Amino acid sequence: MDETLPLRELIDLDELQNIQDGFARTLGASSVIFSENGDALTRFSNPAGFCSLIQSTARGRECCFRSFMEMGRKAIDSDKPEIMYCFAHGAHFAAPIIIDGERKATMFAGQFIPEKFSSEQLSEIGEIAGKIGVDRDRLVAEAEKMHVIGEDAIRNYARSLSSTVRVIARLGAQAIELKQAFDALAKAHDELELRVYERTVALVEANEELKREIAERKRALSALREGEEKYRTLAENMYDIVYSADQNGILTYLSPRVEEYGIRPDDLVARSLLDAVHPDDREKLARDFERTIKKGMEFISTFRILDPDGGVHWFEDFGRIQRDRDGEITGVTGVLRDITERKNVEECLRRRDTILEALGFATGELLDPTDMDDRVSCVLARLGQAVGASRAYIFENSVCDDGEAAMNLRCEWTAPGIAPQMDNPELQNLPYLTGGFARWEGVLPRGKIIKGYVNEFPEGEQGVLVPQGIQSILIVPIFVDCAWWGFIGFDDCIRERDWTPAEMDALRAAAGTLGAAIQHRRADDALMASEEEYRTLIENIQDGIFVIHDREIVFVNEAFAEMAGATAEEIVGRPFTDFVAPEDLETVVDYNRRRLAGEDVPPEYAFNGLHADGVTRVPVTMSVGIIKYRGRIAVLGTVKRTAGQNAGSS
Repeated sequence: MDETLPLRELIDLDELQNIQDGFARTLGASSVIFSENGDALTRFSNPAGFCSLIQSTARGRECCFRSFMEMGRKAIDSDKPEIMYCFAHGAHFAAPIIIDGERKATMFAGQFIPEKFSSEQLSEIGEIAGKIGVDRDRLVAEAEKMHVIGEDAIRNYARSLSSTVRVIARLGAQAIELKQAFDALAKAHDELELRVYERTVALVEANEELKREIAERKRALSALREGEEKYRTLAENMYDIVYSADQNGILTYLSPRVEEYGIRPDDLVARSLLDAVHPDDREKLARDFERTIKKGMEFISTFRILDPDGGVHWFEDFGRIQRDRDGEITGVTGVLRDITERKNVEECLRRRDTILEALGFATGELLDPTDMDDRVSCVLARLGQAVGASRAYIFENSVCDDGEAAMNLRCEWTAPGIAPQMDNPELQNLPYLTGGFARWEGVLPRGKIIKGYVNEFPEGEQGVLVPQGIQSILIVPIFVDCAWWGFIGFDDCIRERDWTPAEMDALRAAAGTLGAAIQHRRADDALMASEEEYRTLIENIQDGIFVIHDREIVFVNEAFAEMAGATAEEIVGRPFTDFVAPEDLETVVDYNRRRLAGEDVPPEYAFNGLHADGVTRVPVTMSVGIIKYRGRIAVLGTVKRTAGQNAGSS
């Protein structure tokens, strides 16, 4: 196999884009993947306005891509994500994607800064704007909006980027392994076809020899016996299983090769081949055989054969009609070829694709903070079905009254026929140390996984796991804000199984995504609480408060709405001039214009406001200032009722 296949030939680019988009949405960062030759393999995910403006011109894109190529070259010597800076001073994590020891690409995550741009950097950014052909003020303004992140977020970026790069590298490595398996299978198939052809040629020659011998009456009997012996010797030495059956499907011959599957030829000869075929495949094979006998044509059929120990083997049947001297069909001669290995490879591919689809679904669901519990349940069901697990679940850590750490079952999915454990009281506030799971408390906080056959686990763990019917288990820790939050797990209650690397990577990725989602939800809850406190404070101030952007009112409190004689909803969105008396309108508009232009204007002055009825004057004193509101320059002001001063008096 070519060991230098590029990443685009190992992983579908749409699939790569989905993984990158999910990563970018989860962290709220931008991301892109460049090949080792400097080609962009994916589109930018979640780009910052600063970088989008730079890339809006051909010169900007050229400088940007050259900068990413340079950062990619620097990342070659690093085995973990490094912070690098582009030509425009933007910070990016760069992590090489290494597959089988070879760098295939570089994944970038960032478009952030660890601290606000300095005035010198903003000046350089202004110069860059001129070089790449974009508006200087717009680029500087976008630079001032760049996302500033702290050390905790930087560590989270690095850890999540490392996890994502490992998932991509694992997918690439699996693609290489699968292609090697397919190449080996194709080579074996070609060699087998050649051997079959060579043996078939020999068989044809033997048959021709037999015909010539039969024509010679004096040697007819000896020639017949000689031909039969050659045919039998050939059949018994072929790699495949050779058989013959009459027109009713009753076997008349079965080569000794079948003994490798625990079946004696004498046990099936004079019986139907269907007796050894898997029950689910018998009807189809019977139809194929009947159609062949009726139409007198060759056929190829695929089915499973059961050995005496219950083992399942896939075979491909190449059948050919046999006729007597009068041209009448007498039966079928065929070759059974073992294709179990090929079927296993196909099943691995199918399972991998199913797991990737489930991971994509999980990432999309957990990015939405609404109905979090329902979404987590859907994710568990999708992941559990994808890996063929009996259960999928999430446990959250807690602290007992005595200070000991404990586990609590929070969410569970079970396959049909598997007993749920959600109402099991033993799985609520189960202490790690005294509950028999001290080993888990020592392993999981270090980011390690727990997996294996339950009957090989310590006795204390078996006391809880065995009553649940668990035979094999896979546990991965969940971290939130760099702290061990709990774990996610799979159970197999049907058989003992060895969890594949793809299944373990899937659960690791799901744990990382879930941890990020929980952290994001905590941040949202804190933000909502903070906003509610702020709103309560504003609404209880007796003075009227307003915010204006581009002459449009974008916020008022209840006190302002009461003065204006309308509701806040009726006021927001209207121009502020609607609430200034005509006789004072010119002065108020002029003051507002000069203030935004940076001129010296009295910070407090009196004028007549206009009631919502369009007639009533409301004498007020107004104090104003310039603020940044939701990322935009705006005017913040307070108004108080007065006894009726002249407009413009300070």
